[in-house]
Amino acid sequence: MSRESRRKAVLLDLNPQFSNLKFGKVEAVTWKATDGHEVGGGLYYPPDYELGRRYPLVIQTHGFQEG
Repeated sequence: MSRESRRKAVLLDLNPQFSNLKFGKVEAVTWKATDGHEVGGGLYYPPDYELGRRYPLVIQTHGFQEG
């Protein structure tokens, strides 16, 4: 960010191909395991998600960090 103009400028774009991609939203969810402890994870929506439309479910069992 320039101090005078308060404008931001990209100095280096390490993944320029990302500008051509669509990303879906991610929602943090929690649930109770069978032994009673609380488990957390992320629900990843497709980029063009439509309510009521059926989608395949993909489960990632580790590595989710909210934020």
